[in-house]
Amino acid sequence: MPLELREVQSAAEFPEIMDLYYNVFEEEQSNFLPIYAPILGNGPRAREDAIQTLTAGMWFWHAVDLNSTWLKVVDTDMGDKVIAAAKWNIYKTDPFTEPQTPSVAFWWPQGEGRRYSEMALDNIAAARLRRKPHALLHVSFAHPQHRRRGAGAMLMDWGTNKADSEGLEAFIEASPMGKLLYANHGFQVVGTGVVTPKVDEKDKSEEWKRLENQLSPLDFTVMWRPPLQ
Repeated sequence: MPLELREVQSAAEFPEIMDLYYNVFEEEQSNFLPIYAPILGNGPRAREDAIQTLTAGMWFWHAVDLNSTWLKVVDTDMGDKVIAAAKWNIYKTDPFTEPQTPSVAFWWPQGEGRRYSEMALDNIAAARLRRKPHALLHVSFAHPQHRRRGAGAMLMDWGTNKADSEGLEAFIEASPMGKLLYANHGFQVVGTGVVTPKVDEKDKSEEWKRLENQLSPLDFTVMWRPPLQ
């Protein structure tokens, strides 16, 4: 069953990718997923609405970022079914010359959920604040039934080849599942990004404590690959 790597060109391709994204990270019980795509309420469409909101938000962020590339790997023998995807940013210059604006988690209603998510997103942004040219793998994921077929390596090769052609170092925000794949592509662990929101104990509402208990810890392994010499 031949696999093909393709760059995502249009919003019409995105719902299938985000459906896979949601299913993968839901299965992994990722604490980051409710930050980006909370299920609000208990109605029959609550989960579907969360995926649709995620799809719209992720496409918007991609469309306004000229450094962003979404990739997908499809199985051509399965009608071009998407089995894996990734988002790379290739920064040929310092990407943070302009002041960063505070995050707005517009997909959350007003309240502690939104405040918690916005603080987490601000912490993620701060962890990415590298004032130099570099490549960054934002996210990579594959369908559980199609792992170990080479799709992850295809997504990695695209980014590392781009980084090497531009003489860039590269960074990854790695989950435990992906660390071996990334190490096989020349990445090494250099630290941990901890983005769990912090407030004084006296300022925590019951809702804040519930979110903290449900979503903590919010952290990831920082991996780095040196530029090609």
